[in-house]
Amino acid sequence: MDFWLLCGLFVLMMPSTSGPQRISDSDCGVIESNKEDVEALVNEKLRIKNNFNYKEKIENMKDYIKRLKQCIRWFQQLDGNYVTQLEKLKKSMMKAKEDKLNTIIMELRKNLEALQEKFTKEEVDKLATDDRRLDLSEVFYVGQSVRSNIVDVSTEMGRITLSLKQSLCCSTDASFIQEYFLLEEKVTPEFLSIFDKLI
Repeated sequence: MDFWLLCGLFVLMMPSTSGPQRISDSDCGVIESNKEDVEALVNEKLRIKNNFNYKEKIENMKDYIKRLKQCIRWFQQLDGNYVTQLEKLKKSMMKAKEDKLNTIIMELRKNLEALQEKFTKEEVDKLATDDRRLDLSEVFYVGQSVRSNIVDVSTEMGRITLSLKQSLCCSTDASFIQEYFLLEEKVTPEFLSIFDKLI
């Protein structure tokens, strides 16, 4: 731009009642533009027939400034829309992340509850197994005690039997006692074998 063109722009921007009117914002509505329109506007050269015709320069500059303002307003509106959409996108992404985290937390809580139930069941089973072991050990000790008593009784029976057999030899009427000993010899082994099976 040359010196006179800059002077014309300066005159346009100065508030004046007698000079040329400034372009008001109401004159510059928002017109949709695209990249090509903006580049064409920026690269546009003013066509002025006479360099000393300032009125023509000012008129051309007014039109150019009006189109520049329209383009700037379009960019401002586009930028505002972009910022709004960016905020919406951020909010939707945060909402999606929050929903995903809530889903993960719910799954973890379900897994925790399942693990707690499993742990409780295993503890109960362990206690029941320990109780069964205690019961079995008690049964074993009782069985050993009974077996020891049977052995003691059997030993005592053997001693009594031997004593009776010795006295039988001296007795004249020993038929009753002989029957008892024969029966006792049959019953005692059967009784011991049945008791061993029970233990």
